[in-house]
Amino acid sequence: MPLDEQPVNIEIRYPVSWMKPAREGLAEKLDDAALAWLDKHGLLTDPENRRNAETCDLGQAVARSNPTAQSEDRLTFYARFLGLWFLYEDSIEGIGTQDGYPSLISKALTTGFSSELLSATPTLTPWLALGSEMAENMSPQWCRRFTARFEAWQYSVADEATLFRREGLAADLDTYLTVRLHTLGMYVATDMIEYTLGRELPPEVFADPDVTEIYRLISALCLVDNDLHCITKDRVAGFPNLVSATARDRGLSEVQSCARLLDWHDQLVSRFMSVERRLRSSRTDIDIGWWLDCVHFMITGLCLWHRNAPRYQVEHRTAEGRRIRLVLGS
Repeated sequence: MPLDEQPVNIEIRYPVSWMKPAREGLAEKLDDAALAWLDKHGLLTDPENRRNAETCDLGQAVARSNPTAQSEDRLTFYARFLGLWFLYEDSIEGIGTQDGYPSLISKALTTGFSSELLSATPTLTPWLALGSEMAENMSPQWCRRFTARFEAWQYSVADEATLFRREGLAADLDTYLTVRLHTLGMYVATDMIEYTLGRELPPEVFADPDVTEIYRLISALCLVDNDLHCITKDRVAGFPNLVSATARDRGLSEVQSCARLLDWHDQLVSRFMSVERRLRSSRTDIDIGWWLDCVHFMITGLCLWHRNAPRYQVEHRTAEGRRIRLVLGS
């Protein structure tokens, strides 16, 4: 192989203490259960939907990002929700939601739905099933918070679709970041830490500015991870990506853009650890350490999932023709 064809390694770095392996064999069980549930609700009859659901590797996403959760029932719930979420996202990406549909999903998730309206809107049946199960396992306050965050995510996808229609791939980096940090959905995914463990944070903790910053850092870290693994996928689909947007806005090659993003990623990890130390020492009134530990495992677990799921890639060819390979380091 010619020297210039050797791939450039792009090393995503996390502290070793942030990593915890998933239980052996769990991912396969969760994936089978989620796909069977989606099939039962008639969501996989379309070959493209089935292919999309299978390439998501739902069980691995859930098992790797929630390695301390012991309840298979709760983990299975998350795998089902994640599968429905992915299929829904694929159907609205670049287009946006139907008018009023996000609020209908919210009603279904909070089980505030009449049988008459449900019969008129059968696509809400799986959402209602999830909402009923959620209500049995979590407090009403938690369910309202989770549902509000999921509804906000849906509206952010509509904002992204508007941006895409208006500017296409030419959206500037700051605008892309403003929208994409919300459409990634990490507030919703982070709530699943509490669900899978059956353990809720006290509501007042969400008013803490350090917790607010932790959420922002989660989104930024996972966005870098996601977009590095989606370089080829996004290019083929004609969607914006953090790598190409950074290269264009900063006058860099895509290899240089990846290096710039890795520097930012390292800064985000450092900032996370600083805020985390302050939060652990300042919030001795509550036990928040377990949640912060699980946030570590979620972030690195999702990065590992990106490395293994067929939906994503660890090797890409940049717009300039250079080969790059993503590696996970510490």
